Amino acid sequence: MKSIDLVYFNIIITGNQPVMRFKLRTWGWIFLIASSVTAQDININSNNQNDISSTISNYDVNNGPFTQEPTYSGDQYNRDGQYGHDNQNGPTLDRYEPTSGQYNPQSGQFDPNNGQHNPPPGQYDPQFGKADQFGGRTPNVPWKQDNSGFFGAGRNEIDPTIIREATYFIVASKTVRPGQLYRVVATILQEEEPLTVRASITRNGVEMTEDHKVVKQGIPETLLMRVPPTSVPGDYKLRVEGLYDDVLGVVYFVNETNLIFSQRSMTIFIQLDKPVYMQGEKVRFRAIPINTELKAFNEAVDVFMLDPNGHIMKRWLSRQSNLGTVSLDYQLSDQPVFGEWRVKVIAQNQVEESTFLVEEYYQTRFEVNVTMPAFFLNTEEYIRGVVMANYTSGAPVRGNLTLKAIVRPIKPIETNRIRNRNRNRNRNRDEERYYDNRMYNRNDDRRYGPQNYDELENRYDDYNNRDYNRPIAEKYFNFDEHMPFWFKISENYYEPIPSLKFFYGVYEFKYPIRELLNYVSTLDGMEVVIVATVGERFLDEVIEGYSTARIFNSSIKLSFLGGSPQVYKPGMPITTYVAASFHDGSSLPLERLTNGIMEVFAYVESPGGRRDLPSRQLLMLNGNPGVWEYKFDIKTELGLEGTRTFDAASQSGSIRIQARFRDGLGNLAETELLLLSHHSPNNQHIKVFTSTIVPQVGANMIFHIKSNFFIRKFNYMIISKGIVLVSSDQDMSDYIATMSVPLSAEMAPVATIVVWHLGRYGEVTVDSLTFPVNGISRNKFTVYINNKKARTGHKVEVAIYGEPGSYVGLSGIDRAFYTMQAGNELTYAKVISKMASFDENTNGTHQHTWSSHEGNPDDLVYFPSSTYGIDANRTFEYAGLVVFSDFELPRRWSRCNLTLGFAECLNGACYRVEKRCDYFKDCPDGTDEAGCKYDNGTELAMFRKYRFNRIQRQYENVWVWKDVNIGPHGRYIFNIPVPPRPVHWMVSAFSMSPKLGFGMINKAIEYIGVLPFFINVEMPNLCMQGEQVGIRVTVFNYMMDAMEATVVLLGSPDYKFVHVEENGVVRSYNPRTSFGEHQFFIYIKPQDAAVVYLPIVPTRLGDIDVTVYASTLIGKDQITRRIHVEADGLPQYRHQSMLLDLSNRAYAFQYMHVNVTEIPIIPYEYDRYYVYGSNKARISVVGDVVGPIFPTMPVNATSILHLPMESAEQNMFSFAANMYTTLYMRYTQQRNKTLEKLAFYYMNIGYQRQLSFMQPDGSFSLFRSDWWIHLNESPRSGLTVLDVTIPTGYIIQQQDLDAYILSRRVRNLQRAKYLERKVLFYFDYLDNEETCINFTVERWYPVANMSRYLPIRVYDYYAPERFNETIFDALSTYVLDICHVCGSSQCPYCWIYNTTSRVSAHMMIVLCTTFILIVKYFQLQDSII
Repeated sequence: MKSIDLVYFNIIITGNQPVMRFKLRTWGWIFLIASSVTAQDININSNNQNDISSTISNYDVNNGPFTQEPTYSGDQYNRDGQYGHDNQNGPTLDRYEPTSGQYNPQSGQFDPNNGQHNPPPGQYDPQFGKADQFGGRTPNVPWKQDNSGFFGAGRNEIDPTIIREATYFIVASKTVRPGQLYRVVATILQEEEPLTVRASITRNGVEMTEDHKVVKQGIPETLLMRVPPTSVPGDYKLRVEGLYDDVLGVVYFVNETNLIFSQRSMTIFIQLDKPVYMQGEKVRFRAIPINTELKAFNEAVDVFMLDPNGHIMKRWLSRQSNLGTVSLDYQLSDQPVFGEWRVKVIAQNQVEESTFLVEEYYQTRFEVNVTMPAFFLNTEEYIRGVVMANYTSGAPVRGNLTLKAIVRPIKPIETNRIRNRNRNRNRNRDEERYYDNRMYNRNDDRRYGPQNYDELENRYDDYNNRDYNRPIAEKYFNFDEHMPFWFKISENYYEPIPSLKFFYGVYEFKYPIRELLNYVSTLDGMEVVIVATVGERFLDEVIEGYSTARIFNSSIKLSFLGGSPQVYKPGMPITTYVAASFHDGSSLPLERLTNGIMEVFAYVESPGGRRDLPSRQLLMLNGNPGVWEYKFDIKTELGLEGTRTFDAASQSGSIRIQARFRDGLGNLAETELLLLSHHSPNNQHIKVFTSTIVPQVGANMIFHIKSNFFIRKFNYMIISKGIVLVSSDQDMSDYIATMSVPLSAEMAPVATIVVWHLGRYGEVTVDSLTFPVNGISRNKFTVYINNKKARTGHKVEVAIYGEPGSYVGLSGIDRAFYTMQAGNELTYAKVISKMASFDENTNGTHQHTWSSHEGNPDDLVYFPSSTYGIDANRTFEYAGLVVFSDFELPRRWSRCNLTLGFAECLNGACYRVEKRCDYFKDCPDGTDEAGCKYDNGTELAMFRKYRFNRIQRQYENVWVWKDVNIGPHGRYIFNIPVPPRPVHWMVSAFSMSPKLGFGMINKAIEYIGVLPFFINVEMPNLCMQGEQVGIRVTVFNYMMDAMEATVVLLGSPDYKFVHVEENGVVRSYNPRTSFGEHQFFIYIKPQDAAVVYLPIVPTRLGDIDVTVYASTLIGKDQITRRIHVEADGLPQYRHQSMLLDLSNRAYAFQYMHVNVTEIPIIPYEYDRYYVYGSNKARISVVGDVVGPIFPTMPVNATSILHLPMESAEQNMFSFAANMYTTLYMRYTQQRNKTLEKLAFYYMNIGYQRQLSFMQPDGSFSLFRSDWWIHLNESPRSGLTVLDVTIPTGYIIQQQDLDAYILSRRVRNLQRAKYLERKVLFYFDYLDNEETCINFTVERWYPVANMSRYLPIRVYDYYAPERFNETIFDALSTYVLDICHVCGSSQCPYCWIYNTTSRVSAHMMIVLCTTFILIVKYFQLQDSII
């Protein structure tokens, strides 16, 4: 054989597989042998399907070995035979929650509970072999399985005597995000010459970014690639090449795989000032985008406001932020579309939405509020609560009270149902539940509560039938009331419905729970509705209020964090956590926990039999009540010693841990955890764990790495949010090593460390640990509310201390809305959970969420969690990593074919995919039910949102919504008024620092804003000339002692005080009046209120200000109200316009030719042309042919034509008037930015109102737009308006008008609207048939000597000159004096007269006192004589 010095040889293989190139360097005689061996090894086109595909398997962790059914074709997976390419657009199963420590499998991701990679059809299944572009095999050739169940790389099937060494190992993230710094870690294991490793990311075949480095043997290198921030979804692929002689050299290896693109590159929070709004309110909200480093996203964001139908109501494009926070507001119209609105935020193509509820609500003359906890335990003695009834002023209501309890079932999902899989299955369990978002405050009878429980039941889901929530029992409360001596009750008196006869604003009720057991067998899973009905005698009004509570089982629920089953490393330390709670997830009382005993029993099941571990009593973790930690080492517990310690420990099979807890009351709870051993072909294991208790950003975290075999060096990588952050290697001189890693902000709130060791021949041992990182606590700002500076309590000082320049957002809300937990507020648990859920399908931490019976935010605790991967392949996969290598990662053999609908249990058994989370265990180890979330919290949120009726103060109680930036001295201090009404405020705050990033206070600051003394003044906003108005002044005393106060009406020339003579004598038309200051002395009981009426009569037309104050020894409170006084009679309008040509000369006008008489007197007549003082004129000179631009803001049908605007056409006219006026300003170069801003503001409100008229088909309709006038022109009119003026101080509830319309008792009546001093009725049309309107108005403000003549007008809206008007003689209201309407505290026969404490005395005491006084009198007379 002729010798050849040096040969370079390239082999190019073609076929189904991509090109693979080898570079060989050898001597001639060696080359001949190598070529002959290679000829056998690379015969990939052989017809024998048992042949091995290639000498080198470029292995991808996501493209694992095939285990069964080797004859499947590539078309079955929709990849044309390319198994190595994931289809990210395939159908999706449930996702695994990264922070839950539980499993929820999703397509293309492994389910740690069932030990199975779960791709959907059309996506690569890791059970099948690698089929990527380079170095793979034909797709229909399976990997072979040796006798031990370990899948080789293909070499063992050729010749067991040939051992091929591993040459390279590359690890990268499976997820790619916009703006991400993508890292690829490459290690060359066996290659004398340095290789150039080049990595690139492509989208739809176009390369986006790349990097390359020279990698030397044994030295890991990291390739960095910046993903463009503008990246959008597409087909993303990672390609890694090994090249000789730089990037243009010969190819050594090539790998390519699909990546998962996630648009989420940050976390966007949306905060609203409250969860529920009513019409006409302003919505305040903040958008807070935070990047992966927990710092502000400083680019522009787009914000959209969407109505319930998805229409964009307003948009704010490219809004710049204040250190990452965009604070905006949006005004609701008086008639918006009611329902769930959405705030939509788009930042860097990432979309986030938050919802809020808009309801229709009209305040009644008094309101009833039932307050009680949302949850009770069935072992509690009473159902407790408070009923409060208050007038609009806040004063308590006197009347009677009826209480009713309604018991009905709810259908919570009990996890206990999964214990016995042989129970009858619920065939309708897949039926989705629905929710009826009805507005409970808009009942036909205007009572805000469940009068008709057939309607109320629709608030909640039907579950399986519509009768599940019907009341089981209704029970009225019996009151133990002590009647005054003068209230006589006959012996035969029977009361079918018990009531509290003398109710005075507040009543605390408690109802024995045991009495409800007379009607139901168990209260567990029941719902109790307390309905309070209050009747007010003086107003003749009956109002209802209600509140709902749920009753839960009081037994203890014990659970291991992370669920069962889990995975452990044989021979390595094991750490588990167990939590005790109620079944609804709420925490046990501390005394029950501290007095309880937690015992743990464990045993090992192995082929050699069962071995019990010593039992142990655990101590509760400090700072985490209700959680216990159980650590143990099998070797130590079993007493294994000697050289065979690790071998004996590695032979252990599964471990079962049983926990038993007995609380201080003797209640017992048990649970069990199954641990399955990690699969390793050579029984070699590596374990990573930590001794750091509270990992925090900026501190170091200690990791311990332990192995059961000798390791010279190991590699590690830290990943968070799918981003590789740290990668390195470290020497290991013993079986255990310790290292310290600094924690960065990018690791918060959850990160994963992956540790692996690579053997020379491809043996891989790997472990991972997912751990929490506290990154929010870095920004340590503080908020103080100081109420000591202003002794009166009317103002408080808010002091904020933090890093100079930091932004702080404050929000205060009524506790009633805060306890809804409807998602509008930022809570600590919400922030942590959302930041941890970065679309990952990886291991989560062991966490537990504590719910609150009181409605406080959920409390979240979390602990480190080891991997759930049953083998090395899935350990990498659960960490969200892809691996490229020329050897195969170990993967446990599986017989479950997901393509045929079989998923794998963690113990290796199979179950049907559709059996996942069906409430029944189909896997022996419970994998199919592990980590299932049977309730996502939506139903509970709905219950909290609708469990009580609405009252006005809940909508109005918003406080301290403020955006501040801390000054250069590190503080910001400001004063803010405290609302007068007593409110339990919950104030939350978050901060954004340029250096320290995001921070927030852990718990909301509670502040009870109760002023010790204040007043409330109520009066009409409008009255007629000569009418006498009784000003209602309510004086509140929230001190614990009674007080005396002086109420003073300040004097003014604009009004007079109306006197009441002795014995209540006063004339309606000519009372005695006087100017000047007037005082009233009153007595107020503790924790009570007193009402004083101050009658006045205005002396002039127009706006007048009325000032009232009250003073006492502890302070003074003063309020000024404004009332508009109009002239009596009907308004008449005259108009005159002139066009002036000033191009030649100026014009001088002394008079305008307006047809108005100079004086109103008609000679020798009682009547007048017009009312004295009512005449007024307005003149405008405009240098424009059109006239004044925006003479009023806004311009609408009312301001221009003096017509109402309650229908769609009228609203569109007003919208168009503003729009065309704005356009005219632009076309004529008269743009005014201030006017334009206001015009667009009102146009947006009109846009809201217009969409409320939209029908489902897109049309608009409310009234018709006929143009018919008179019967001789048409048989009927067009849109007709009936305008009825009502007396001053009288009202009609809008709810009554709505019910009147919906009753359809009046033909063609479509709409009715109450305005101050008038009611408008809208008809489709009127014809020659008689139409009758019947309604009742009620007095609310005491007004005497009211206008006698009230106009009533009916007209065609589009032809207002076609009208009919008449005068209604209201003589009955005209003759009423101020005492007839109880408008003065001087009226002796009114209930408000001389209000003092009522003292109950026995008749005998009264007679004795009278006798003593008479005797004393006569004795005094005798002494005088």
